[in-house]
Amino acid sequence: MTPSIKINKSPIPILWIDTSIILNITLLRLGRKLDSIQKIRIENLYKAIKKATSEGKLICPLADQDEEIWIERKECLKTIHELSLGISTDSTLAVQEKLFELFAESYITQKKLIEIDYSILFHNDIVQQAKQVLSSPFYITTNPPLVGGPEKTKSRKEKMLKYLNKIREENVANKVSFETQKEAEFMAEFNIIKTIITAPQTFADLELDAQDYFWNYINAIEKLSSWRDIVLKHDKSDTSILNFYTSSYYRQIPNIKIRVEFFSKLMTDKQPIRSGDMKDVEHISSMLPFVDILITDKQRKAQLHKLKFNEEYKTKIFYVGDSEKIEEFFGSLQNIKHYNL
Repeated sequence: MTPSIKINKSPIPILWIDTSIILNITLLRLGRKLDSIQKIRIENLYKAIKKATSEGKLICPLADQDEEIWIERKECLKTIHELSLGISTDSTLAVQEKLFELFAESYITQKKLIEIDYSILFHNDIVQQAKQVLSSPFYITTNPPLVGGPEKTKSRKEKMLKYLNKIREENVANKVSFETQKEAEFMAEFNIIKTIITAPQTFADLELDAQDYFWNYINAIEKLSSWRDIVLKHDKSDTSILNFYTSSYYRQIPNIKIRVEFFSKLMTDKQPIRSGDMKDVEHISSMLPFVDILITDKQRKAQLHKLKFNEEYKTKIFYVGDSEKIEEFFGSLQNIKHYNL
């Protein structure tokens, strides 16, 4: 059985902006030179977001974009803090874990309709948080450090990029189809868990450093622990986790579905995978289903529209050049309740 999915979005619209836009807004704030057309677009977007968030008609949270910020990191974080009013999402890993548990339990109980609330993205009730922030003369934010430092993070990223492009080149040479790659991606997490638990020495083939291996190991243990708790709760201890990974339930998890299709496209494309692609896949797959509007670059917008995620999840996907559509969206916010108490 394939379950139906219903996503309940926030009463205050949520906007997610790509890291490249945060950087351009920061350069604008600092008076750095931008292309004349780009400057107008970025300035208009910046003003529109500031106005809407300050009136309690839009939420623009910090959502792990800081993991991609290298240049002008302090100033970029200042930009997103200003626009987010201190509101941030839960971590990508935490959101993934919550969705895994929801769909695993739905599979065990054979639930026909799975409802997901936008609040799964957040630590707290963001409507109440918006009210509190806008009724206070100040709010508190934090500047999270890059785990391992910039050089370590950059080195790990370059290593993984090289590895993925090697696999992509092999896929292209062997004419691996999108559908074949998609099936492999759907089973990737299960195979990683199986490898770490049953044959950890073979995991060294990926040339992961100790930190990457540690987090993959922790993720595997958490997944198995969550699965065990759920099957015991429903007295279904004879149900195999492999059956869940091959089921339509697992394949309907929004972040998994988006990540698999998006990443499969990258891994079977003749074009090299770019430096920011991996993080884009990770962040967009977590955010897109639950936000009302996502603003990214032109190429990414085209890719997401081609995969029809904007239609499936009822999320507007624009790039900064979609000036009229962006203006129309912000104009529609006039009907949103004012939360500035």
